[in-house]
Amino acid sequence: MVGTRTEERLLLEIAHLYYEQNLTQNEIAGRLGLSRPKVSRLLKEAREQGLVKVLILDPHADLAKLENE
Repeated sequence: MVGTRTEERLLLEIAHLYYEQNLTQNEIAGRLGLSRPKVSRLLKEAREQGLVKVLILDPHADLAKLENE
């Protein structure tokens, strides 16, 4: 859970770098002086805190649902 504004800013910065600028976790780690596993944990934390939401737009989702029925 995010405890301070500084931690929240770090989560948001990492999320922007990963999801918007398409940097790898290794690149983010190098840029911010963190380990790659730490970046991975922070990305997960950002999702858990609701700062990041992933949406998959599958044009075949209705077909898959019909097939399963």
